[in-house]
Amino acid sequence: MKKIYLISTALALAGCGTVFSGTSQDISFDSNVKEVSVYIDGAFACKTPCVYPAERASGSISIVGKKEGYEDVGMALKTQINPAAIGNITFIYSWTTDLVDGAAWKYRQDGVYLNMEKKKMTRAEKEDFHHSSQIKRFVLFNYPELQNEAFTDNFSGPYMQSLSELSGKSPQKIAEQIKFSKNEVHCAEMIVK
Repeated sequence: MKKIYLISTALALAGCGTVFSGTSQDISFDSNVKEVSVYIDGAFACKTPCVYPAERASGSISIVGKKEGYEDVGMALKTQINPAAIGNITFIYSWTTDLVDGAAWKYRQDGVYLNMEKKKMTRAEKEDFHHSSQIKRFVLFNYPELQNEAFTDNFSGPYMQSLSELSGKSPQKIAEQIKFSKNEVHCAEMIVK
């Protein structure tokens, strides 16, 4: 009986976020060109494509992608409350543990795509780059909805229609590419080609 009490007390004090999610979150990084150096809060993290275990904390982290011959790309990755930590609502010590070690927070995205722009592009190259960037951004932000419409053969759905207008491809062709894509990044690359 004493053993069960000690184990349950230890788990309660550990915090749900800490136990179920840990104090770091794997963030995958990819880019339109390979070997982009990724910096998190000013420190080198990895080169694309890569996965980096970012320490959880409140607020946001600053991400910068750098590569010779390309413009630097920067963004902030914001946090939200970790759903696993909500289980602590009835036990204050667990909340304290999760808040102290950062497990009460979760980054909003598990993946970051860095769209690198070449330096000194011609006007036509810039227009093409920005158009393909719009398509990629649309696919990356709306991938679950696009998948839903593709797998239900809803070619007249709002997401499918918007992507069709943006890319100039038929909804049927887009649905086919979505069905055969490995993930949202792969899908975005396929739609742009």
